[in-house]
Amino acid sequence: MRLKQLILTFCATVACMYACGQNGYNDAGVAAFDSLVARPNVVVLDVRTQAEYQQEHIEGAVCIDYRSSGFMQEVKKKIMPSSVIAVYCRSGKRSAAAASLMAREGYLSVTNLKGGILEWKAQGKNVVR
Repeated sequence: MRLKQLILTFCATVACMYACGQNGYNDAGVAAFDSLVARPNVVVLDVRTQAEYQQEHIEGAVCIDYRSSGFMQEVKKKIMPSSVIAVYCRSGKRSAAAASLMAREGYLSVTNLKGGILEWKAQGKNVVR
């Protein structure tokens, strides 16, 4: 009986890792990300610098610079761990690192935009300037 419980626990853990991605967050292409940010109550998080954000950003995005020393403290002040979060940066690298960090800190629903705002614009999506 104990072996059966261990096997079931292992299978459930593997299934959860697959469903959530190995880093605890999901990656999405432009179409899936666009569908996500169109939903009500989704927090759109831009993790670039304030200067990059001011040049252009996805409508409704909140800017918290991933490279700032207080990144996670700002996230915790502004975003509830139960929130659905759509995170992006310029190319997808900073946002992937930010998404991984947020997942490790207990944020359960974090989706990273593969290719960042560069890919977003390349696919013809609008930005605020």
